[in-house]
Amino acid sequence: MSNTASRTQFHLKDYKAPAFWIDKVDLTIRLNEAQTQVVAESHVIFNDKDWSWPQVLELDGDQLKLLDLKINGKKWTQFEEKNGKLFISEIPQEFTIEITTQIDPTSNKSGEGIYKSNNLYCTQCESQGFRKITYFVDRPDNMAIYSTRIEAPKAQYPFLLSNGNLVAKGDLENGRHFANWEDPFKKPSYLFALVAGDLDVIEDSFKTKSGKNVKLQVFADRGRGHRCQHAMDSLKWSMKWDEERFNLEYDLDLFMIVAVDDFNFGAMENKGLNIYNSVAALADAKTADDNTHYKITAIVGHEYFHNWTGNRVTCRDWFQLSLKEGLTVYRDQEFTADLFSRTFQRIEDVTGLRDAQFSEDAGPNAHPVRPLSAYSVDNFYTSTIYEKGAELIRMMEVILGREGFAKGIAKYFELFDGQAVTTDDFVHAMETANNADLKQFRLWYSQAGTPIVDVRSEHDIKSGKYTLHFKQTLPNTPDMSDKKPMHIPIKLGLVGMNSKKDLIDSNTLIQLKQTEMSVSFDGITEAVVPSLLRDFSAPVNLNYEYSDEDLLFLKANDSNLFNRFEASFRLQVAAIKDFYNAEKSSGSPKDYTALFKALADNLEHASEDPLFVSSILSTPSWGTFEQDMKDIDPISLDKAIDGFKKAKATALEKELCETFEDFKPGLEDFKLTPDAIGKRRLAGSALVLLSMLDDNKYLDWAEEMFNHPMMAARTPALGAFLNSKDQRANTIVKKFFDEFKNDGVIINKALYIKSALSYGGFSATLNEIKSSPEYNAKNSNNVRSVWRGLCWDNLSEFHKTSGENYKLLGDAVLEADKFNAHLSAGLVSTFDNFKRLAEPHHSLIKTQLERIVKTEGISANVFELATNALK
Repeated sequence: MSNTASRTQFHLKDYKAPAFWIDKVDLTIRLNEAQTQVVAESHVIFNDKDWSWPQVLELDGDQLKLLDLKINGKKWTQFEEKNGKLFISEIPQEFTIEITTQIDPTSNKSGEGIYKSNNLYCTQCESQGFRKITYFVDRPDNMAIYSTRIEAPKAQYPFLLSNGNLVAKGDLENGRHFANWEDPFKKPSYLFALVAGDLDVIEDSFKTKSGKNVKLQVFADRGRGHRCQHAMDSLKWSMKWDEERFNLEYDLDLFMIVAVDDFNFGAMENKGLNIYNSVAALADAKTADDNTHYKITAIVGHEYFHNWTGNRVTCRDWFQLSLKEGLTVYRDQEFTADLFSRTFQRIEDVTGLRDAQFSEDAGPNAHPVRPLSAYSVDNFYTSTIYEKGAELIRMMEVILGREGFAKGIAKYFELFDGQAVTTDDFVHAMETANNADLKQFRLWYSQAGTPIVDVRSEHDIKSGKYTLHFKQTLPNTPDMSDKKPMHIPIKLGLVGMNSKKDLIDSNTLIQLKQTEMSVSFDGITEAVVPSLLRDFSAPVNLNYEYSDEDLLFLKANDSNLFNRFEASFRLQVAAIKDFYNAEKSSGSPKDYTALFKALADNLEHASEDPLFVSSILSTPSWGTFEQDMKDIDPISLDKAIDGFKKAKATALEKELCETFEDFKPGLEDFKLTPDAIGKRRLAGSALVLLSMLDDNKYLDWAEEMFNHPMMAARTPALGAFLNSKDQRANTIVKKFFDEFKNDGVIINKALYIKSALSYGGFSATLNEIKSSPEYNAKNSNNVRSVWRGLCWDNLSEFHKTSGENYKLLGDAVLEADKFNAHLSAGLVSTFDNFKRLAEPHHSLIKTQLERIVKTEGISANVFELATNALK
């Protein structure tokens, strides 16, 4: 399957509402293995507001076989099928159209439309999958009321699920049965959903604040029902939190979650019927570690919160994708922060933002939060749209205050409930509710790139006057230069070096709107260290000439816990760059005794806040350095990161051993409290660091952890063996793979770990995995897991100077692109920032990108990303 038909760039400025609206649709879907029939009867009305009469009705379609077409009950012949679309002429201004199509879900491997996952029929219609079900006005601004009738063999598919409320069900002839569903709320076609299969289900209920009892169901493949409880618990937490925080109550009588093994995304927020990738929904103590449980809670929250921020109010066009995604990411971040730990969540969010989105901003595919043009809608699903979009929402809360932000959310639903709107409409609601002017703030939506804020200070201790001078610049990006100053909220403090206390209000906020600005504080009569950008109040790169002593002071004394982490992060980044320079010059790095002593102090007090200390102990990753370094030797950088970790482990060996012994998981009940998660996380981090040392004792500890019944213990044990490069790792990884090779969920973790172990044998490992009967080359989870292990957890091997592994990845991109453009686009993005790499890596990757671009029939998804990378 290719997507070459859409190899045309389209632009936000060209948006125009459709010539016809479809405001009601009745679907009948008769499921059969190779010849599923879809009958869509729709009410169509001409859009006389934006178009002049007469017009041709243009409907989107993809890989459909048209069987019949009727208008107002009469067979219609005035139509043309061309380039995947259906053009219907000589029509009235208002009418009923009945379209009968035939589709083949069994052979559909794209993960879009209706397709088979194991023995389930399921759907994915975002962004343009509905056109693989029937001809339709398949765009988000066309909102309609849907009723759906599903027919299928009862023995094979006892559950027939769709959006809304179940209104009828019964038996048919020949062992078939039906279910009728009605969704009373208007929605765009991308929110349509269907699942049919034989499933395990757990049930519960939630009583809303208005007293309505909502039935809750979580479905999974047979034999997996025991792994559904955490998703159910997370759903109930989400519903309660949304009522308490935003006064938003669920609006249907039923809410369903279904976990499937073949899915292009983590999950999908279809109205009343959320479909999940199994790896993002199923968990118990035996099969899922703390990180998986935590992520599932966030994902369940995210998809549930979409019921209002995405479903009740949706985006007018796909350029506005962050309207729903950025806002809902912010909401799921706030949810997990309130549920677990606000500081830990903020650190996790900012770490992910820097690793992925800042790199994206610094690369060839940089784009604004509201993009201006694209070749493929699917390429909008980026860290910029999601994570940076969430930061824009958070900045509005910082600027307006929590109460003002809540008023803005209420106004947003008052103005736009049931509509398809834009990011400007959201900002307008915030302005209206607060009588505020956010005109300049809107630039965050239209200008790409990460702003740089340079800060310097002046202090006259005699007069007590302390001044901070700010200067902002926004670097050029491939799409734009000569940008305007941004509206940047900066939270800050001044920490006295003698008193070790805040000398100004700890919540001081300044709003940088000009290119340059100065702010003065009086009464500062002792030496201070500025604590800048507290809680990471804006997604910027902030430069201030902190000395190592300044950062160590803030790490120990800053009242803002995020900035304590930030100080440690900056120190470790600088240290790794020093190790890198030493590696390149065959020299020796500096002495980091003071940094390691500061980390030791944290470990000695870890029981006070183990989650926070586990973050302090973490080491900056590759993505951090990819943003601002040039001519990177990836092999030397990988060695530098490992060298720093080993130095850290050596210096902290005593404290790490004590931490491991104090916090290693016992056989007690698995608890998901912040304290329990933090202790397990710390013990695991200590073990992984200790595995860097040449002491078999620590691998004995790792083997002990590997034999633990909880996955939360086994995951760091596997990490320790991968780190150690010890021969025993092969035995442990094989044991893990054999244990879970027939588990459709954990097989992805097993494949990832197996591929990450391929030290010195990338090609051999890949061939072994491909020939394994447990590996499915058409399952996007399987493919992503393998290449994540090969590319990101095996950097030195991936970047071998022969370039042979780059070619293998290029081959994988082209192979995946034949059936799943989502998957191939994700793979090719691994090459995004190749221009930051030194030779020969730069030229070798360029050769692969050129080969990909020149390949006939590649999808618009891959063409756009690869072409941009080469520009």
